[in-house]
Amino acid sequence: MRIRIALVAVVTVALVAACKGKQAPLPKLSEHAPVMADAARLLGVEVAAPPVLVLIGADGALAVADAPAGADAWTVLSTKPPRSKGQPLDLESIGPIIREAVALGQKIEPMLKDRKDDGVDLAAAPPDTLARDDPPPPEPEEEEDDDEHGGTGTAMALDEGKMGKKDSDRAEGMYTMKRSGGDLARQQAIDAARTAGIIGSLDQGQARGGFGFGAVEPDPELPSRAAHVVGRAGSPGDPRADALIVAAPTAKATALVDVLANLRGTFIAVAHQGTLRALRIGFGLDRPDFGTTMTGESWLEVRIGTDALALEAVPGPPVMVPWASGALDAAAVAKAYAEVRAALGDDQRLDIDVLVGPDTDVQRLVDVIAALDGAGALAVALGRTPAADSPEARKRGQRIVRARAGQPQSVGDLDKAIIRRYVKRALPQVKACYEKALATQPDLAGTVSTQFFIASNGVVASANAAGVDGEVAACVAAVIKGIEFPKPKGGGGVQVNYPFSFKH
Repeated sequence: MRIRIALVAVVTVALVAACKGKQAPLPKLSEHAPVMADAARLLGVEVAAPPVLVLIGADGALAVADAPAGADAWTVLSTKPPRSKGQPLDLESIGPIIREAVALGQKIEPMLKDRKDDGVDLAAAPPDTLARDDPPPPEPEEEEDDDEHGGTGTAMALDEGKMGKKDSDRAEGMYTMKRSGGDLARQQAIDAARTAGIIGSLDQGQARGGFGFGAVEPDPELPSRAAHVVGRAGSPGDPRADALIVAAPTAKATALVDVLANLRGTFIAVAHQGTLRALRIGFGLDRPDFGTTMTGESWLEVRIGTDALALEAVPGPPVMVPWASGALDAAAVAKAYAEVRAALGDDQRLDIDVLVGPDTDVQRLVDVIAALDGAGALAVALGRTPAADSPEARKRGQRIVRARAGQPQSVGDLDKAIIRRYVKRALPQVKACYEKALATQPDLAGTVSTQFFIASNGVVASANAAGVDGEVAACVAAVIKGIEFPKPKGGGGVQVNYPFSFKH
């Protein structure tokens, strides 16, 4: 009897240990995604699911899992729990490892498990860990003299990799390079996947018109774009759609933005009537026709606050849409979107930057994306709202008066760079001429063209101007008349034409 009881106890302990070691699966993913009430335009239905799932927990924890394949993939995702909770992964590693898995056509969970078995824990590993496909080489071993490859004497005592060792336990052995493909082809695929450019992942605060396309020199008086993840209307069946993100509705939106910034082609999963689908706005797709409107000094921006949305044609006064709780008023968002687009005049752009704060959750962000998509926004960029006490925040929400000096045209022996330098010193006074006129003519804008003659002693002998407004032009001419330039070479005079542009 005692023996029988002991056996039962042993079996019970073994079962408990097995249960502790086995990872409990997640409930249905459709219960862990932001909910879309009215999503007729937003959901992709007859499309293939991306091969990799990225799971973002309510606490921001990241994991990756293999998505089911086949025509019923979306049904499986919606109705059945994943077989595991996925493999934990850190933010820096998530992009390279997913691109590598997709490029090689491998399942990501076994790949990560193999790496972990090799001593590489990507849940906490530094980014450079991915550069090593094999464990570190063994300690140097004593070598016998070998003149088969030329030379005599003792080999240098350097670390030896497995590839060169004839007695290596590595399956590929010493001469894999001679094969057609083999390890070399695999390594090339890995390198290509790791170094793949991410058009959607861009530095925050990049200069207006930057985004990698025809960047212009930033103006310190103007705000900078804070969005750094680009998304546009597309199809989750796009071959570049490597991953589908299933984020807890209560997770921080900043965590979602950070993940999107590290992936090449990604869609966000939403729940609709108990099914899991993807928003038709895809992020980070590296295609040549992507983000072609992300240029210029003015853009549309929506900042998600705790009790309202601020839509603005930056820089300018915002249009506020109250949103303290409950459903977002999509009609009010569409009206505000049309209003801020109209503020750009002929320079209307389809892209809009959506900025999230530290308290914005994923559900709130997805609701905004859905409302903007319904309003006709075909391109949406994501980023973080500048901190309330930062210079960038102070530049938003207001009209910014701008006065710029163009390129001078001159006849005479005085370098144009010198002329520009002296005119630039007087630019604050030129700007004051415009600001004074704005007090009575708030819609005033345009170009003032000046013509002036610099005498042989450097003094402006005559100056006149025209454009925008008579008083503004006369004021600008008076400022130019007061500038004293260096003496031109050769004792002659210099005739100059110089334009100034004004806008706010």
